[in-house]
Amino acid sequence: MTRQSPKNHFYHLTEEDKGARSMWYAIEEWRPIVGSDYIPFAETGGGDPFLLDMSETPQSVNICLHNENMDIYEVSPSFEAFIDSLAIDPNYH
Repeated sequence: MTRQSPKNHFYHLTEEDKGARSMWYAIEEWRPIVGSDYIPFAETGGGDPFLLDMSETPQSVNICLHNENMDIYEVSPSFEAFIDSLAIDPNYH
């Protein structure tokens, strides 16, 4: 049996499109919750946003878990390390 996973995605950034998958929409939606030091740039299939912490250099990547009282956890020390850690799930089709 093939496992089906929810789709994770990066937000897109254009001037014209402010739809639900745009970075502009995500910033407006999440800023009141996570504050102005964080910029959402992607989300899990469950809707938890990945955030760049703009108060640090380099900017760490964090996740805000909405099922855990909106707690924020660091997942990577930098965006570069986060990208380098991404992998394709061989069981996803």
